[in-house]
Formats: sequence, C-alpha cells, structure tokens
Amino acid sequence: MIKQRKQIQEQMQNGSHAAAFHGMRNVLSSTNDFLHLSQYLKLLRSIDRSEVKFVPLRVAVVGNSTLEHLVQALEARLLLEGFEPSIYFSKFGTLTQTVLDTASDLYSFRPDIIWIFTTYRDTLLEEQVLLEQEGHSQARIDDAVSRMRALWDAIQANSSAMIIQNNSDFPHFNSLGNVAGTAQWGPSNLIRRYNSALVSVTTPRVILFDIEAISRWCGTQLWADNRLWHHSKHAITLDASAIVARRVSRVIAAIKGLSKKCIVLDLDNTLWGGIIGDDGIDGIQLGSTPEGEAFVEFHKYLKSLKDRGIILAVCSKNQEDTAKEVFAQHPEMQLKLEDISIFIANWQHKPGNIREIATHLNIGLDSLVFIDDNPVERDLVRQQLPMVCVPELPADPAEYIAAVEAHGYFEALSIIEEDITRVKMYSENAMRMDLQQQHSNINEYLKDLQMECVVGSVDSFHLPRMAQLMQKSNQFNLTNLRYMAADFEAAKEDKSTHIRYFKLKDRFGDNGLISVIILKQVEESLEILSWVMSCRVLSRGVEEFIMNEVCRIASSISAGRILGKYVKSKKNQMVENLYSRLGFSCIGQTEETSSWERAVPHEDDCFHTFISAIRELPQEKSNAAK
Repeated sequence: MIKQRKQIQEQMQNGSHAAAFHGMRNVLSSTNDFLHLSQYLKLLRSIDRSEVKFVPLRVAVVGNSTLEHLVQALEARLLLEGFEPSIYFSKFGTLTQTVLDTASDLYSFRPDIIWIFTTYRDTLLEEQVLLEQEGHSQARIDDAVSRMRALWDAIQANSSAMIIQNNSDFPHFNSLGNVAGTAQWGPSNLIRRYNSALVSVTTPRVILFDIEAISRWCGTQLWADNRLWHHSKHAITLDASAIVARRVSRVIAAIKGLSKKCIVLDLDNTLWGGIIGDDGIDGIQLGSTPEGEAFVEFHKYLKSLKDRGIILAVCSKNQEDTAKEVFAQHPEMQLKLEDISIFIANWQHKPGNIREIATHLNIGLDSLVFIDDNPVERDLVRQQLPMVCVPELPADPAEYIAAVEAHGYFEALSIIEEDITRVKMYSENAMRMDLQQQHSNINEYLKDLQMECVVGSVDSFHLPRMAQLMQKSNQFNLTNLRYMAADFEAAKEDKSTHIRYFKLKDRFGDNGLISVIILKQVEESLEILSWVMSCRVLSRGVEEFIMNEVCRIASSISAGRILGKYVKSKKNQMVENLYSRLGFSCIGQTEETSSWERAVPHEDDCFHTFISAIRELPQEKSNAAK
C-alpha cells in the first residue's frame, strides 16, 4: 500500500489528478482501516476540481456522542463516491437542542441530508428493570420511538432535507446473560422491539440506517471500546466509524440515484472452479465439494440480486456454446440463461466487451460492477474503464459474497414491483433490438412496435415508482431535482402544478413507468420544473409524445408559451440539446445552465409519433377552477 500511495502522489504531482482519484478509489475500495482512510483524505481534498467533477452535497450529522472522527471518515467516503461534501456536525450531548431549536446552526446550514446518529445509549432501553411488567416495557419502547419521531417532526417542519435515522445497536455488556434477549423485559429484547417499531413508523422522508446489522458484522471488540466512551465520548471505535461511514455513503449515493444497476460476471474460476474449455462440464468444481458448494452459494446470492432487479451479464473469454452448456445442463448450476440479460463469451479484450454491455443495456459504465477472479483482467478493466467498479476478489470462493457485499454497491431505498420485473424488461428490450435490425426504415420499426402510452397523475399506487424514478434518473434528467414521495404529495396540492407519469408498453411487453414530468403555471407560461425518463425507451418518439402532452396541458390552461431549463451535470449531457430538438429557442445561457422557450403550437403542428395515448387523468386544472 505504501507503493500505491507513492504512485498516487506522483500522479498528483504530475497533474494526472483523474488517474490519481481513480487510483485512490481502487486502493481504498477494500479497506476498513480508519488511519489508512484518513491518510488519503488530504490527497482527496487536493484533487483538481477542473479535472474531476464532484457533485456538491450538504450533510449534517447530529448526535449525542463525539462525532469528529466519524465526520472525517464520512468526508473521505463521500469524496470517493464523487460528492463534494460540506459537513455540519453537532457538539457532544446536544442532539435534542440542536434539532428542536429553530434558530440553530443546523437549519441555517441548509443541509440536503440530516443523519441522526444515535446508539443504544440514546434509547434509554439498556437499563434493566427486573421482572418489569409488559405494559411498562411497551411504554418505555413507545417513549423511545416518540422521542425519535419528535426529532423527525421538528426537522421536517424546518428543513426539506432527507433524514437518515440510525436504529439501535446493542450494549456490549449485560449482567443477565441469555435472559437479556429472551425475557420480555430483557434489555436486548426491548432494543429488538424498538428497532422493529421504528420500521413501522418511518415516513417517506426518513430512511432507517441499520447499524444493528453493521455492529453484528463488526463484532463487540471492533464495534465499541468503553475506554473511548469514558475518555472522549466516542460511541464507536475509529475503525467502526470508517465502516459505518462507508455504508452510509452508499445509502446517500442511493438517495442521489447512484446505486449500481448491473453486475458483470466472468465464468471460469468465478462462477465455477476450473476451466470449462479444458475440464469439460463434468470436470469443473460446482457442488459436491467444499469449494464447489461455495460457488453454488455465490450463485444463489447473485440470483437474489437478480430477483430484486439487479441486471446480470456475462463477460468471459470462452467459446460461447461451451460456456452456455454449463447454464443449460449442469445439475448444480443455480443460474440459468434466462437470468442473464447479456451473455458475451469470446476472445476479445474485456474492456471492449464491457462497453458493449453498457451500450446494449443503455446504462452508464459507472452503473456496472465487474467480478473476475483474475487480477490481470481486473487491473486491465480498472486501467481502461476506471468508472467501472472492480472489487478485489479473494482466492477462496467461500469469501466471494462477503467481498462483494462489503461495498454496498446495490443499496436501495426501497424495493418495488417494477424492480423485480426489471430484468424481464431488459430481455424484452433485446427482442426490440432484434426487431429493429429486421427493418431498414425507422418509421416502419416504430410502427411495428405497436406502442401504447398510459398518461396519469399522482396517486398512491404510482407514487413510490415516481419517486424512485426521480431518484435514480441521472442521464435523462434535465434539472437534477430529486423529488421524494412527500414532495410529490405537497406539489399535488398546488393548483398551479401539473404532474404526469407515463407508462409505455408495446408488442414485446410492458416497460412500466418510464417518465415523470412536473409542470408549473407561472402567469401566462407553463414551466417544466423537472423531466426525467428511463434511458431504455430512448429514440422511440417518447420524448415527442411527452412534449405533445405538455403542449396539450398548456393549451388547456391558456398558456402562451412553454419554458424549460437545462442544468448540466456529470451524466446528463445526452439531453443537452433536447429542447433545441423539440423546437425551443435558447433565451439565456451560462456555463452550467441554459434557459429555453417555445410558443404553444396549434394541435395540427404537434409532433407525429407512432404511440397511442391512453389517459387516466382527472379533469384539467384551469384558471377558472381557481
């Protein structure tokens, strides 16, 4: 690691800041050591921002313990995630005062995210009351939950920030032994019930952070040190702070729509032991032996990722038909060909094949995680595709799951039905591409797709998917606004605001909810506040169809013009010229932002598409109705 750090320092001195940044991401990807992480923080802070673009982010951490070292680790981890963090943190013992005081620095800081860092000491449930009556125990739990909810209510009344709330870890000492977790009144049992109660009372703007699970993973000795608490009021150890910061940074990335979407898999010695081309289907290690069983367990883990909406792809140096034979015929193979959205097995360089996978799926390279047992292949991908995440893989396949899981690549704020069907949607997309290759004329292809689009407004059924699409959409996202469920609910009550979702289906299947647009009437104009869309439906006329709907709404409220804004980000360059393509004229421009307008066209002058409309809408709002 000393050699790697020296190389990174030399890159910085030579002006190769992007290479140094990606090198630091690689070096620190597998470390949980606080000292090692803090040593790189100065280098991360000095990265040239003109060469590496960071996304500004304001985070407040409030709690009753000493937070300096946790904040230091959090800053490093957020920088590694590509954020430019400004971090506020409360002083020891001031959680309640800081949150409840409307004049506190917390609210003048105007954070995007507020992390309430609590531990078991804040629940007051570790105090044991022997033979306590159930009613009294439940009252103590209810009181602990109510105190947390009071903090949420105060924050939501004074800030638009998302809230991250810790659940509770467990005391690392108790005098009751096993009874602490088995008696109704036992402190461990009360904390379990408290954690469960928190789940049931969360609101759309509150995300629970599972430090109970992280503390179990760390173990008692690594998680907390009583000497640190008594000497400096650190609730957890420095190394535990590094681990917690790493995991919460991935939750924050999920809030900002930066979770990974696809895992790209090598085959030989990654999904089975041995070389299929040399050993044959009967000679590879898969099941029956300890090593073979470890590969089977890895398959089941990957299958669970696929079942919750993570795309699986294969990128292997192999003969394709030989490699596919294992999926089709080996009795211990838990993954089947239908689980793999894209299967590339050839003798080409893997970086090129990985680019093809990203193009085929229409997602960014930074949405991919590459898993390969071969350190040479891993290094090649890191060198040529530094935006792809490439975790180190241990020699023992029994440790593969832990090696992937430790990074939290696939954090999600929630799991909804469309996540579960996402892999099917990508398979259907492959069939659409095959159909396109059969047509030499794009209009014939679009007509042959037999597309229908359902247009609707906010309702309780579609609200979770609308909010999720807002959080995850980065490429087709014109203003980078991130509406949460509560924001949609508030906007729905504004009579001057019009919100639409769009669901697209065609002859091959249902793409689900693919776009959300938020419009606001401003005097005699209709302004597009936010417009996001799934990239998997691009180039089918959907953008034009949606603009026709915007024009229809503008006509219904007698608006004379439509206004739009494009705010540049690291990922949304693909829509930089969208307004120009849709007939808008630029009326103002800076380096990062451009403003656009167009007159509302007559119905006969709208865009022609091959999409039929199905509207499920209430009566249009109008000035007369107001």
